[in-house]
Amino acid sequence: MNESRDLKSYFEQKCDGYSSYPALHMADADITYDALNRRANRFAHFLMSLGCRPGDVIAIISDKSIDNYAMMIAALKIGVAYTNIDDDNPIERNESIFRTCSPKAVFSVQKESAMATLCQDMDIAFHEFEAALSDNENNPDTIVTGEAIAYIMFTSGSTGTPKGVSIRHD
Repeated sequence: MNESRDLKSYFEQKCDGYSSYPALHMADADITYDALNRRANRFAHFLMSLGCRPGDVIAIISDKSIDNYAMMIAALKIGVAYTNIDDDNPIERNESIFRTCSPKAVFSVQKESAMATLCQDMDIAFHEFEAALSDNENNPDTIVTGEAIAYIMFTSGSTGTPKGVSIRHD
């Protein structure tokens, strides 16, 4: 049972109990809980090196890769909220989302894209996943509370304007 009611602790407990079990099964690869945890830790330490802290937001360009999921977990581990962005959305929609949630950084599998240009225009740090890995694979020494925002989901609603809904750890 997760006594602390946060997703960071819950995930790390699962990793302790199921380290050699598959955590993700992708079309081109599988990854165990242990390997996913270590990859997420490397991203988490990179996020901390950028100065990301609880209350900040990062944006992840969704590509449904192992790194995509590892970055989500990394954000959860340090109390940073994340939002997933669809690179196929009209650029105006993504710009509106960025204005609403003010991400400290945006992460993607590819360096060259319209999203990279948008980030440059909006003065938002843009990082390719492979360049965002720290050497530190240890769990970050962070405290995350259940009240912390874990994820921001954007919907269009009836107006067509993106609206963010915050989901907490608990």
